[in-house]
Amino acid sequence: AKCPAHQLAIAHIASLDLSRNPLITDRGIGRHLAPFLCKWSLCKKLRLDCTGIGDGGIQALLDWVAAGYPEELHLSDLCGQVSEAVIFQFLHAIHQRGRYPYQRSDGSWSSLWLRLDNNGLN
Repeated sequence: AKCPAHQLAIAHIASLDLSRNPLITDRGIGRHLAPFLCKWSLCKKLRLDCTGIGDGGIQALLDWVAAGYPEELHLSDLCGQVSEAVIFQFLHAIHQRGRYPYQRSDGSWSSLWLRLDNNGLN
Protein backbone atom coordinates (compact mmCIF):
# COMPACT_ATOMS: atom_id res chain seq x y z
CA ALA A 1 0.00 0.00 0.00
CA LYS A 2 1.17 3.51 -0.77
CA CYS A 3 1.65 5.95 2.08
CA PRO A 4 -0.56 9.09 2.17
CA ALA A 5 2.41 11.39 1.49
CA HIS A 6 3.27 9.42 -1.66
CA GLN A 7 -0.34 9.59 -2.86
CA LEU A 8 -0.41 13.36 -2.23
CA ALA A 9 2.83 13.80 -4.20
CA ILE A 10 1.41 11.81 -7.14
CA ALA A 11 -1.83 13.85 -7.08
CA HIS A 12 0.19 17.10 -7.09
CA ILE A 13 2.37 15.99 -10.01
CA ALA A 14 -0.71 14.86 -11.95
CA SER A 15 -2.14 18.39 -11.96
CA LEU A 16 -0.90 21.24 -14.14
CA ASP A 17 -2.34 24.71 -13.52
CA LEU A 18 -1.50 27.28 -16.19
CA SER A 19 -4.68 29.30 -15.65
CA ARG A 20 -4.93 33.09 -15.55
CA ASN A 21 -2.07 33.55 -18.00
CA PRO A 22 -3.26 35.47 -21.08
CA LEU A 23 0.20 35.10 -22.67
CA ILE A 24 -0.41 31.39 -23.27
CA THR A 25 -1.48 31.18 -26.92
CA ASP A 26 -2.71 28.66 -29.47
CA ARG A 27 0.80 28.57 -30.92
CA GLY A 28 2.35 27.79 -27.53
CA ILE A 29 -0.15 25.01 -26.89
CA GLY A 30 0.48 23.48 -30.32
CA ARG A 31 4.27 23.74 -30.26
CA HIS A 32 5.05 23.03 -26.62
CA LEU A 33 2.27 21.95 -24.29
CA ALA A 34 0.35 19.43 -26.42
CA PRO A 35 3.47 17.46 -27.47
CA PHE A 36 4.66 17.49 -23.84
CA LEU A 37 1.32 16.19 -22.56
CA CYS A 38 1.27 13.37 -25.11
CA LYS A 39 4.63 12.22 -23.72
CA TRP A 40 3.74 12.88 -20.04
CA SER A 41 0.65 10.75 -19.63
CA LEU A 42 0.66 11.24 -15.84
CA CYS A 43 -1.13 14.61 -16.13
CA LYS A 44 -4.76 14.04 -15.13
CA LYS A 45 -5.89 17.62 -14.48
CA LEU A 46 -5.09 20.58 -16.74
CA ARG A 47 -6.23 24.13 -16.05
CA LEU A 48 -6.05 26.54 -18.96
CA ASP A 49 -8.94 28.81 -17.94
CA CYS A 50 -8.39 32.54 -18.45
CA THR A 51 -5.57 32.02 -20.97
CA GLY A 52 -5.16 33.46 -24.45
CA ILE A 53 -6.02 30.26 -26.30
CA GLY A 54 -8.93 29.65 -28.66
CA ASP A 55 -9.83 27.19 -31.39
CA GLY A 56 -6.21 26.43 -32.34
CA GLY A 57 -5.19 25.54 -28.80
CA ILE A 58 -8.28 23.41 -28.30
CA GLN A 59 -7.58 21.52 -31.53
CA ALA A 60 -3.95 21.02 -30.50
CA LEU A 61 -5.08 19.31 -27.28
CA LEU A 62 -7.36 16.87 -29.10
CA ASP A 63 -4.98 13.91 -29.43
CA TRP A 64 -4.03 14.06 -25.75
CA VAL A 65 -7.64 14.34 -24.57
CA ALA A 66 -9.00 11.73 -27.00
CA ALA A 67 -6.31 9.27 -25.85
CA GLY A 68 -8.07 9.31 -22.47
CA TYR A 69 -5.30 10.82 -20.37
CA PRO A 70 -7.06 13.71 -18.60
CA GLU A 71 -9.79 13.39 -15.99
CA GLU A 72 -10.31 17.17 -15.74
CA LEU A 73 -9.83 19.87 -18.36
CA HIS A 74 -10.63 23.50 -17.59
CA LEU A 75 -11.12 25.69 -20.67
CA SER A 76 -13.41 28.42 -19.30
CA ASP A 77 -13.08 32.17 -19.87
CA LEU A 78 -10.67 31.83 -22.79
CA CYS A 79 -9.46 35.06 -24.39
CA GLY A 80 -9.06 33.59 -27.89
CA GLN A 81 -11.83 32.93 -30.43
CA VAL A 82 -13.76 29.76 -29.49
CA SER A 83 -16.25 28.53 -32.08
CA GLU A 84 -19.11 26.12 -31.65
CA ALA A 85 -17.92 24.19 -34.73
CA VAL A 86 -14.50 23.46 -33.21
CA ILE A 87 -16.03 22.49 -29.87
CA PHE A 88 -18.42 20.13 -31.66
CA GLN A 89 -15.53 18.56 -33.63
CA PHE A 90 -13.48 18.28 -30.43
CA LEU A 91 -16.27 16.52 -28.52
CA HIS A 92 -17.18 14.30 -31.47
CA ALA A 93 -13.58 13.13 -31.90
CA ILE A 94 -13.27 12.39 -28.17
CA HIS A 95 -16.49 10.38 -28.30
CA GLN A 96 -15.32 8.47 -31.39
CA ARG A 97 -12.12 7.34 -29.64
CA GLY A 98 -14.22 5.71 -26.90
CA ARG A 99 -11.88 6.36 -23.94
CA TYR A 100 -14.60 7.90 -21.78
CA PRO A 101 -16.08 7.00 -19.41
CA TYR A 102 -12.90 5.63 -17.85
CA GLN A 103 -12.59 3.18 -14.97
CA ARG A 104 -11.17 4.65 -11.77
CA SER A 105 -8.78 2.81 -9.45
CA ASP A 106 -11.68 1.93 -7.13
CA GLY A 107 -13.53 0.21 -9.99
CA SER A 108 -16.14 2.94 -10.47
CA TRP A 109 -16.66 4.72 -13.78
CA SER A 110 -16.21 8.42 -14.42
CA SER A 111 -16.56 10.87 -17.31
CA LEU A 112 -14.18 13.58 -18.46
CA TRP A 113 -14.77 16.73 -16.40
CA LEU A 114 -14.69 19.47 -19.06
CA ARG A 115 -15.33 23.14 -18.28
CA LEU A 116 -16.13 25.49 -21.14
CA ASP A 117 -17.97 28.28 -19.28
CA ASN A 118 -18.06 31.87 -20.51
CA ASN A 119 -16.68 31.30 -24.01
CA GLY A 120 -19.66 32.76 -25.89
CA LEU A 121 -21.05 29.35 -26.83
CA ASN A 122 -24.78 28.69 -27.14
